[in-house]
Amino acid sequence: MFNNAPNPAGPYYITIGDGGNREGLASNWISPQPAISAFRQASYGHGQLEVVNATHMHWSWHQVRGG
Repeated sequence: MFNNAPNPAGPYYITIGDGGNREGLASNWISPQPAISAFRQASYGHGQLEVVNATHMHWSWHQVRGG
């Protein structure tokens, strides 16, 4: 973010908020979706970040079936 706008030269953050969640899946999101939010999904699962080399990484999401 810079001047309240997305900055493609800035870092990317992956936020997973379902660990230990007892309240249930998220359902009240800001609408319309802000430009700084690339993707939103209400589901359970886990993510995996693999550092391939000095210039590449691979992110994968493993969603729980039925979640």
